[in-house]
Amino acid sequence: MKEKIKTALKTKYKNLGFGEKAFNGMASYLADNVTVEGDIDTAISGVENLLKAFQGEVDTVRQEKSLLQNKLAELEGLKNKQEHGNESNLSGAPNWFLDFKKANDQLIASIAEQNKKLLEEQGKEKRQQLITKYVKEMEIPEGRMIGVKIDDHLKEDEIKQLLSEIKQSTINLEVPTKKTGIQVTNDAMLAQEEKDFVASLPNKS
Repeated sequence: MKEKIKTALKTKYKNLGFGEKAFNGMASYLADNVTVEGDIDTAISGVENLLKAFQGEVDTVRQEKSLLQNKLAELEGLKNKQEHGNESNLSGAPNWFLDFKKANDQLIASIAEQNKKLLEEQGKEKRQQLITKYVKEMEIPEGRMIGVKIDDHLKEDEIKQLLSEIKQSTINLEVPTKKTGIQVTNDAMLAQEEKDFVASLPNKS
């Protein structure tokens, strides 16, 4: 009875796109209730709505599977383009896409350059603060640092060593740290006061 029911199902619902497994399962389900061959048509007609509902679910699954397969193929194609170089694979791309890609590449390059300059400026500022700190700690006269150029590639310990050498050379040369005024002796001051007093006297002529 099951085989007869399955044959009838396949004949009546051949356009629904079900496979052998689906028809076999439905035939097994109906065979439990159909005992007379004359009831087969009635039984298979009674499951028409159920089979159509199944068909809708199957179609949805098929569509989702198709979309996923297309997406996978698209991603694989993109990966292959990246691996073989963008230039050789963009020959057939539309102009608007090429313009967009060019503008995007320029923007990325500009941001990267600005970031590089910012990091360089921050590095120079931090470096100058470090030099100023050690100059003050070592009490090196500001005038001694005029004209001194410290290589940008020196590390912190190398900078400290260089400044220590400058400090030592300053001590060795006895470079004054403060300006000294002209010293006037007491005798000189008295002689000048005497001259001023004589000059202030009236003439006797």
